[in-house]
Amino acid sequence: MDEKVLERYRRSLDEQLGSVTSDQLSNVNDLNNIIVNAALQASRACVPLSSYNPHTKPYWNKDVKQAHSNERKMRNIWLLDGKPRGFQHVSYANYKAAKDGFRRVQKAPSEKHLEETYSDIDRAAGLDIRLFWKLINAKRKKTNKVYPEIIVNGEMFTNPGEVAGAFSLYFEQVYERSDGQNFDGDFEQLVENAVDKLRKETIKEDELLPGGLILASEVATQIKTLKRPFADDITCLSISPKGLQSMLDACYHYACQWRFKFNPNKSVVMIFNKRHNSYQHGEAKFSIGGNEINSVNQTDHLCIKLDSKFQSIERTLDRCKRGRNSFFALNGIGTSKLNPVTTINLYKKIVISTVLYGCDVWYNLKTADYNALNKLQHFIVKYIQRLNPRTRSDIAESLCGLYPLTAEVQKRKLLFLGKLCSMNNICLTKQIFKRRLFEHFLCQKSSTGFIPEICDILHQYQLQHYLQNYINYGQFPT
Repeated sequence: MDEKVLERYRRSLDEQLGSVTSDQLSNVNDLNNIIVNAALQASRACVPLSSYNPHTKPYWNKDVKQAHSNERKMRNIWLLDGKPRGFQHVSYANYKAAKDGFRRVQKAPSEKHLEETYSDIDRAAGLDIRLFWKLINAKRKKTNKVYPEIIVNGEMFTNPGEVAGAFSLYFEQVYERSDGQNFDGDFEQLVENAVDKLRKETIKEDELLPGGLILASEVATQIKTLKRPFADDITCLSISPKGLQSMLDACYHYACQWRFKFNPNKSVVMIFNKRHNSYQHGEAKFSIGGNEINSVNQTDHLCIKLDSKFQSIERTLDRCKRGRNSFFALNGIGTSKLNPVTTINLYKKIVISTVLYGCDVWYNLKTADYNALNKLQHFIVKYIQRLNPRTRSDIAESLCGLYPLTAEVQKRKLLFLGKLCSMNNICLTKQIFKRRLFEHFLCQKSSTGFIPEICDILHQYQLQHYLQNYINYGQFPT
């Protein structure tokens, strides 16, 4: 730092601290605050500031700067010479030599800086997980996506201010009271009468509620404890078309009472049947509020692909594609320069979680599904360790301490079984599980689904006695 700047800083600091009285020195905390504030004010007044430059190269030293200056000098000479091409021209040869020299000089400090950066990430991975993710996120490429247009209520907005206003209008309308010709006016009147009665019983004229004024902070605290009344994804299951239509009618009636609407264009009907089904050929029609709902053979529910014929390969390939994209997104932040152990930890936490999302309820997996899952992991572990693609896959996995993905699927299914068995008996999920479990053992029917699949896994690992003990005595290890 310049000596003149330091001198101005000293004088400013002396002036501010010189005005401190003896009464202010009695309390240590007050004295500390005075010193800190004086130092901050003096630095802001005297020390020059510069804006952050994202293109600054931290490895840039004197040798790199000198080589860069020489390269620019040779380039200017080459430009003045008319930009001749070919090494027979002295200016062109000198410029290329200076350029190569600059690259060689720059390479060593650049690689050293990268090694130091990734060694910090490796250390943080085992010591401070917050610092680790902070360093990882700092390496991500920053992208500024601009969405030039938005359509709301059939009107297109292109100006940034109009786009922001359209978003504001949309979310304002979401939580506003809405009226519709199909809404239940009688139910609305019933609710308003109940509110008026409660108000008359609890509040006297020109007085507050018992207990005093209600603060905004108290309301905010209570709102956080409320359960959300509506779900973004609603699923109705029925064993007959008539039963499904009754469920849709019940949903529509509830929506009319509480004044919200279903979008039939975003709703679908899927009929699960391995055999040829006449309902999928237009004989059965389903509607909600008089609007017909389309029937489909495939759809996504909670980011999981479902197939009406119970085909699983499309779902498996989709999960493998997502996992591959996640891995190469990680690779884009420089994981190729990290310790393979650190990269494997990232793979376990991010990629495997992406691939096996929802695998607890996967069933009817075929050989093609298992091959696709194993092929994905074999490629990734060899890529991380820089092994030849022809290296034995089981050895590559064991070096990383990984189970095959098929074994990971089975492990997660067993964990899911444990959660079901430990669940409270009053839960609807637990009641459905118990019904399907006893149907499987008592009816002796060849069925498909989670129960037969988990029984096969327990038999494979000789763990069936745990399930039998749960059926006989209601006990399951935790």
